Amino acid sequence: MEETLGALWAWRLSASQEWAVRLKVPYEWRIASDRGTSQQGLGDLKLAIPTSFRLGQSWRAAAGLELRMPTSADNLGSRDWRLQEIGAVAWDVTHWLTLSPSFEYNESVAERITPARRTMWTCTSPRQSCSHTIGP
Repeated sequence: MEETLGALWAWRLSASQEWAVRLKVPYEWRIASDRGTSQQGLGDLKLAIPTSFRLGQSWRAAAGLELRMPTSADNLGSRDWRLQEIGAVAWDVTHWLTLSPSFEYNESVAERITPARRTMWTCTSPRQSCSHTIGP
């Protein structure tokens, strides 16, 4: 389970565009009932830099990048640096209610290459064609 404390700071760049910085500090806990053990503590910090554009009187769209930093205690995080795309749309239903579904792409922009995914090239001479294999 995860509870997240977040903060958002935004600045207006023009009449229709804003820039922001978002910080999320998750507190996570895991309960393993079969072993009777549990873990709890801070998860991976998330820092995002999005920009939003006003599409009309009550509609906005946003896109940006989120950096996930391996700051968790024990096994509560991924232990990876991840740079991911994020996006959101917002609809101001009334002056006091805004609906804003968001999405994030769960594959990192720059993932670590593991030996099972490495591509190896073999060339016998400059005049012959090269071949490649995938594997360690």
